[in-house]
Amino acid sequence: WPRSHIPFDERLPQSVNAGLDLMAAISNGSGIAVDTEVDHNYLGQALMNRVPRVLWYRVAITGKIRAMSRSSSVSVADLGLLKSQIALFKEASDGATAALQVAKSYSTDGRIESLNEQIGAFVDIAPHFVSEAEAVATAFETATTPQSVSISSFMDATKAQAQASQALWHSGATTLTAMLDDHAAGLRSALFTTLAVILAAVVVAL
Repeated sequence: WPRSHIPFDERLPQSVNAGLDLMAAISNGSGIAVDTEVDHNYLGQALMNRVPRVLWYRVAITGKIRAMSRSSSVSVADLGLLKSQIALFKEASDGATAALQVAKSYSTDGRIESLNEQIGAFVDIAPHFVSEAEAVATAFETATTPQSVSISSFMDATKAQAQASQALWHSGATTLTAMLDDHAAGLRSALFTTLAVILAAVVVAL
């Protein structure tokens, strides 16, 4: 994960959004997030499409708030962008939560349930992060100067959200890899069984 602050300007959202769209295309094209009745596909959809968007919008919001807190004034455009990023974060978080809940509903071997702690932390921190971000946005609207707005509570919330998202992604990726390995092994077994049946039928026919 990046350790240094990336300057926030209009080029960064464009580049990252293009990357997120590419990740979604890879997820859909790979078939990992297509089958509507397999638990690992919903987990793959959450990890490859939804959670990365949550991580990106958290970074975007945090970068924007930091930049605004250091400026001499806040424009209507700045506030509008911040509020839109908060709304997009909430949408992405809700989407990730929905995909994870569906994955759990299709789980048959308990492996997704083993992620309950990480999923719970991810779900619980999202409303708090949104609340803190919205509080800062409101404070910027009414403050005499942006520098007078305290963002310490928000920074605590963004750190907690980052930790929850990263813990879910790393643990989920390990679980998803194991599930896909098992799925591939099952497909290979079915393929060889089908081939054996076909060969036997050919021999009998001869």
